[in-house]
Amino acid sequence: NVSSVQVNCVANTYTVTAAVSGGNGTITPASQSVNHGGTASFTVTPSTGYHVASVTGDTCTVTQGAGSTWTSGAITQACAVTATFAINTYSVGGTLGGLAGSVKLKLDSNGSPNSQQQSFTANGAFAFASTVSHGADWTISVVTQPAGQTCTVTNGSGTNLSADVTSVQVSCTTNTYTIGGSVSGLTSNGLVLAVTAGSQTVGVPAGATTYAFPTAVPTGSSYTVSVQAQPTGQTCSVANPSGTVANADVTNANISCSTTAYTVTAAVSVGN
Repeated sequence: NVSSVQVNCVANTYTVTAAVSGGNGTITPASQSVNHGGTASFTVTPSTGYHVASVTGDTCTVTQGAGSTWTSGAITQACAVTATFAINTYSVGGTLGGLAGSVKLKLDSNGSPNSQQQSFTANGAFAFASTVSHGADWTISVVTQPAGQTCTVTNGSGTNLSADVTSVQVSCTTNTYTIGGSVSGLTSNGLVLAVTAGSQTVGVPAGATTYAFPTAVPTGSSYTVSVQAQPTGQTCSVANPSGTVANADVTNANISCSTTAYTVTAAVSVGN
């Protein structure tokens, strides 16, 4: 009788090859890190499952059986896995407030797109049309101010982008300007000027050479400057008294004063 024969059985194993493009990832169960353009190989048994997992910031698309569990007889040859990674992108924006026209903003980043400009006309939430790559640094600035307004940006930059940005604040205010002009010939006190824009008055002392009403008014305001009270013994008039404020201080509503002349008549009779 022969009793020395031995029969040894081993589980079949198969090789899985993963090719990665476009980003970086980790192949499991081998736990191999694979850079874009690289490959990784590992051995599985018929009952082993496998999958391709992405690293933070990448989105992984896997073809040819990722996550499958192999059973006996299901695989008869080496199997190839293709993993394609795409860098995640995020929107950048925030809130616009006080805008009365159109403002053009610029978004710069070291991720795609590198720079973009976009005009916005509505208050409320805004976002640039093109997204920015994961990990990028970014800044937002004003390219063109709206007519008659000034817009400022807060929370307008960031580094290592990893999520949508909604915290940028763009605040716009209407520009304001003063109304005034030159003064000539004023030698007495008591001159008071008035302006319809803002219903303001200002007193001008003797010897003054310029004046300005104290409160600035919005661009586009109509105004008329007039003399409310004349100085003692003088008469003052306004040159260029009316106009419209147009994105600059008004400095040509000029005041000219002269001393008032009086006629003295003397009646003389003989003997006096």
